[in-house]
Amino acid sequence: MPRWRLTIACTAAAAVVGLAGFGLGLAVAGPHGSTAGQWLLDFSKTPGAAAVAALAAASIAFTGITRQVKASHAQLDHQRSSEANARWWESFEWAATRAIPPGESDVALPIETSISTLTALRDDATSDIQLTSCRGLIDELSRRLGESSRDAEAVESEPDTNETSAAWAALSNWVATAAAGPANSPAAEARLREFELLQALSLAAQLHPETIDRVEADRVLSKGDGRLFRPDAIATVEGVEIVVEIASGVNVARRARDVRQRLAGTELENAPILMITETSVSSQNPLSRTPTHILHWTRGDDLLPLVTELQILARASRS
Repeated sequence: MPRWRLTIACTAAAAVVGLAGFGLGLAVAGPHGSTAGQWLLDFSKTPGAAAVAALAAASIAFTGITRQVKASHAQLDHQRSSEANARWWESFEWAATRAIPPGESDVALPIETSISTLTALRDDATSDIQLTSCRGLIDELSRRLGESSRDAEAVESEPDTNETSAAWAALSNWVATAAAGPANSPAAEARLREFELLQALSLAAQLHPETIDRVEADRVLSKGDGRLFRPDAIATVEGVEIVVEIASGVNVARRARDVRQRLAGTELENAPILMITETSVSSQNPLSRTPTHILHWTRGDDLLPLVTELQILARASRS
């Protein structure tokens, strides 16, 4: 029974006993010619009066004890919450220092392990600050994962190691389960999207070697002023090099113009550009008068439109 109901029950019992005693006194006093006042005086000296008083006192005492218990429980809950919060931050600090060691000689945990640890911490987080902290570390880990994957080898080389594949799988799980909230990481989503597209290009090159000669993800272009630019990928299609960029957001045409400007001064200044976006566009090729096409394509779609678009750009560039 809840405490407040027990308190009400005790108080009601005391009132009922008191009223019953008073009524009984009046009933007895009438036949004996005693006044109510005299009866109450006599009743106050009996064990029944003592029982009523004890019950009333117990009700009052129980109310006070209940308040103290509630206060104690609230204090205990706060203490437990503070301890859990402290343990969470200790775990996060450990995960952060093991994921990104402060010392050059320190060995970092595998990225997959760090992402899985952060996923568990995210699920146990109790505040937006904690979720945001997890997101910041995921942003950095996804950046490092993307850089390591691209620097290791070109897309058409040997498949990723088990460790790298596990890391990308862990990042995919993070993106899928973070949803829209403080822990959602647009940067991680963009890295994952880039990786998935490069894998699709690699597969397309394997399935259509007569069209796609090779795909490079690690090529850095140098400008005359010493600045560098590394496109998301460079696909060689029927002997023509095509710059492939992954576009996020709604203004894909503006992104295409930015890529064209960044290519200025490089050996691929006049190369065709294929912008791939998950955002629906009114026309696949709104910039068809320039060697730039925009293709709406998402993971899981058939590879043929991707291959066809690259082929169209290559042939248009030669004409």
